[in-house]
Amino acid sequence: MNNSNATPNDEEVMLAFSVEPDHGPVTIRRYIENYPHLASELLDLALDLLMSSEEEPVTLQDLDSLEIQQAWDQFNRMISAERLEPSTEQIKQVEASLVSAEMREIGLPLSVLSAIKSGLVELEGFPGRWITKIAVTGGYAAEILRSYLTRPPALSSARSFKSEVKPQVGGKVTFQSLIENSTLTEAEKAEILRED
Repeated sequence: MNNSNATPNDEEVMLAFSVEPDHGPVTIRRYIENYPHLASELLDLALDLLMSSEEEPVTLQDLDSLEIQQAWDQFNRMISAERLEPSTEQIKQVEASLVSAEMREIGLPLSVLSAIKSGLVELEGFPGRWITKIAVTGGYAAEILRSYLTRPPALSSARSFKSEVKPQVGGKVTFQSLIENSTLTEAEKAEILRED
């Protein structure tokens, strides 16, 4: 402020308020009582100063691995939710390709291809190289297969006709557990599960 006898202009009042050590309710009330015509501007400035004081950069050390994992899981759920449902034609194309002679030559056992066709394999953890290989062999985009894998498991019509009680669909399994629990040799399992 200029001197003790002169009335400060609005800019000087705002500057004086901004350099106050405390911008709490007591300080705001005092300024509003002395400068009621600046009430709205003082409140806006107080809010801006409060918001800027709370904005501290977050470093990796501030986060623990649980927070990082939760954020990653949330991101994956959002991505999964954005996936479009495959069309009926695309579903038929994927299902037909999974039982084709060409598909049997890619290196996955028939039981794994059958589990994929039935929707029993989760997308999460499904190796990208196998998604690409299946999609290329089947003649469709990898995104169509990803969408297909997000569908709920389907009940085979053969099972429903052969059953005396109402058959139930089991839950999904990971690609890795499907391979590990198969009758493949350890060498075959290792080759299928290897990462590129």
